[in-house]
Amino acid sequence: MTEKKVKVQKEKKKINPMMIMLVLMLLLIAGLGAGLGYLILNQGKATTKVTVVTTPALEVPPLTYNFSFY
Repeated sequence: MTEKKVKVQKEKKKINPMMIMLVLMLLLIAGLGAGLGYLILNQGKATTKVTVVTTPALEVPPLTYNFSFY
């Protein structure tokens, strides 16, 4: 009777690698679809306004050098 329980437990612990790949592929496809859908639907709404800010020019005093070595 204990041998049957061990066999049943071993069978339950098996994870089918094909099932994991299938789930990962579905998640990837769903994520890409959601991302592309978001980009396509918001394409017309994403408008940027360009504003030009002008600042008055700063007056810089002329540079003077003193070359006297005395």
